[in-house]
Amino acid sequence: MEDVNALIKRIIKDNDERAFNELIKLYYNEIYGFVYKQVLDKDECLDITQEIFIKVFLGMKNYNPKKGTFRTYLYSIANNYLIDMYRSKQFKQRQKLVFEEYDMKSEDLSVLEEMIKDEEITRLNETVNSLPQTHSAVIRLRFYAECSLNEISEILNMNLSNVKYYLYQGIKLLQAKLKVGDHNEDITKS
Repeated sequence: MEDVNALIKRIIKDNDERAFNELIKLYYNEIYGFVYKQVLDKDECLDITQEIFIKVFLGMKNYNPKKGTFRTYLYSIANNYLIDMYRSKQFKQRQKLVFEEYDMKSEDLSVLEEMIKDEEITRLNETVNSLPQTHSAVIRLRFYAECSLNEISEILNMNLSNVKYYLYQGIKLLQAKLKVGDHNEDITKS
């Protein structure tokens, strides 16, 4: 398999779809995982991941290796796509419908446990999305995409000290919004 830079040159120079398919093979699972941790729906995740790679392909001529790695470029597109999606009213409506799909009369404990887990993850995602945009982006890239602080700095075009600040403040805001102390009190309901 060719290295990433050679594939990118073939894509930009010749609009080579085979080279792009090779590039997708390299990064698909990583982007799919990043998206899945946020939407928790396999079908929606597949669609979103595909849309992200379409945007990448259509924007390849805009990629500048001097501004950062291809991975950084890819995560910038994925992050921006997800931000736009979170802003849409349709996304909020779909998230509500996910829980209505479960049969509340079911005696199956595993279904109930899975529902509780999904509700907790959804609550965490909603709380992350309710943070100021920069805090939210830094947290998603750090914990969902597992990017290094330097990679986040490149993706968001921000200096490293600001990334550290937004990460620290974002975590503090998340903790405050989710729970207070050992009492498990939800301060968002206070």
